[in-house]
Amino acid sequence: MRRKWAAGAVRPEVPCAPGKVLIFGFLQVVGVALITLACAHEPEMVWVKPGATDADFDQMRARCLSQAGIADLPPSTAMAHFGACMESDGWMRVPKEKANEPRFIWLKSDGTPAPSTELEAAKAECRTSTSDDPNSPRYPVRVLQCMQSKGYRLVEEDK
Repeated sequence: MRRKWAAGAVRPEVPCAPGKVLIFGFLQVVGVALITLACAHEPEMVWVKPGATDADFDQMRARCLSQAGIADLPPSTAMAHFGACMESDGWMRVPKEKANEPRFIWLKSDGTPAPSTELEAAKAECRTSTSDDPNSPRYPVRVLQCMQSKGYRLVEEDK
């Protein structure tokens, strides 16, 4: 027998089936877990510069913050300016767990560090001149040999 409702009458609430409630709750928990995992895998980054002290970092950080115009620009733009300022003075942003790993630099034949513009041009030329596939295990060796033929040598950086 079908029940008829009077006009304007409120129909009683029909509870959801228990299975639907469990599935919806499960999906919410999975969604929160996925978001948490995505955020948890971003490594903590630190600024490093061989031979620099904490005082050097503090001084450069203050200078770059003032140059970046943190208060006047949108956050993403200000942070891009800040990062460019730090990198221009030789600081590198690396994952914290890799901050103490050895780093290598290119030196010219006279033992002085190669200027970045000159170095990037030489690297680009060596990368394009090798006939090896960039994914082959021989590719880095060929680029290294090319750089050495141009008078550069790769040495471990002093910390």
